[in-house]
Amino acid sequence: MIQIDLSQQHILVTGASDGIGREIALFLMEMGAKVAIHYHKNKASAEEMVGMYPETDSQIFKADFADPSAPVELWNTLIKEFKRIDAIVLNAGVFMKQPADGALQDWFGIWKKTMSINLDAAGMLQNWASIILNQIKAEGSSILRAGLCSEEKRKNTWPMPLPRAGWCLWEEV
Repeated sequence: MIQIDLSQQHILVTGASDGIGREIALFLMEMGAKVAIHYHKNKASAEEMVGMYPETDSQIFKADFADPSAPVELWNTLIKEFKRIDAIVLNAGVFMKQPADGALQDWFGIWKKTMSINLDAAGMLQNWASIILNQIKAEGSSILRAGLCSEEKRKNTWPMPLPRAGWCLWEEV
């Protein structure tokens, strides 16, 4: 088993209440990190996770990244509660199924919501972390996990990784 001492690390994991985000957050807490567990709907799972590792002083934070002000509010709350963030795991994302031949206005509304959640929120959180780390002359890390869709989900729909690919391109420029 891997053993990494993360007992002095404060780490934000977005989309941490389910799936791979949950497993990442649980691993980080097992290694001793104080984790900011971001969730949107699954509060019960987030609370359960904190209860599994009470010695880490990890906390849960609700934010709906479809709301453009949510990343700002989340970041301000994190800094107030944690005083600092050493790393971010940008995992939150949605796959909103829609037919490729649907009405343009419907498609565009879903596209904008997907971009807000999968791209804009991640970009804002990464940017604020970079600014703070630069101000305190610290080195930090961020991780972007771009999810993949199964072939069944992608049939006649736009795949989820598309907006995240835009974020990767934005970061590389």
